[in-house]
Amino acid sequence: MLLIPRAVNRWNTRGFRWSFITSTAALSVPLVLLLQAGVTVSGDPPKAVALTLLALLLYSLHEELVFRLFLADSLSLNGRFVVGALLSSVLFTVVHLDNPFSDPLGMVNIFLAGLGLCLLRAMGGGLAGSVLAHFLWNAGIGVFMGFGVSGYTFPAIWRPMVDPKAFGPEASPFLTVILAGMVTAGLMAFRKRCRLV
Repeated sequence: MLLIPRAVNRWNTRGFRWSFITSTAALSVPLVLLLQAGVTVSGDPPKAVALTLLALLLYSLHEELVFRLFLADSLSLNGRFVVGALLSSVLFTVVHLDNPFSDPLGMVNIFLAGLGLCLLRAMGGGLAGSVLAHFLWNAGIGVFMGFGVSGYTFPAIWRPMVDPKAFGPEASPFLTVILAGMVTAGLMAFRKRCRLV
């Protein structure tokens, strides 16, 4: 653990503010799509919606423990955290390749999201911050807006009136621009604090 930047080794809850800011920025894309498509109440049972939220929280915790904690730290050779972040993000993308309706742009966005979550954690958000951001994204687009999450549809509160079966907002070119901007800003900030490679 001595070879990994100190901020990366903490659970750290002070990064919740950045988790909310980054999640809100990323959620603006599906929100605009939802407003354009129109919205209707889903009619899904509240119990199913509540259980889905719990499952998404546990799933976000699981993925963050595996990809942003274990793999990112284990693959950070000689303290080169960005190398570990890049490799764990590639593996995170590979895991999503078999999802329904997966497409190249969706995979690019999954990679950028994985890298962004690694940087959020390393820059002081801690693991709690990356879990929160991951959960807010999945719950926001899947349960509150009713879109597909990486190709899967869940019980939801609202549904878009026009919802083509597809990978979901994660395949949006607008999301690519937002995520690329966030990752670039994160890498620049990380470069000032630690060595990149």
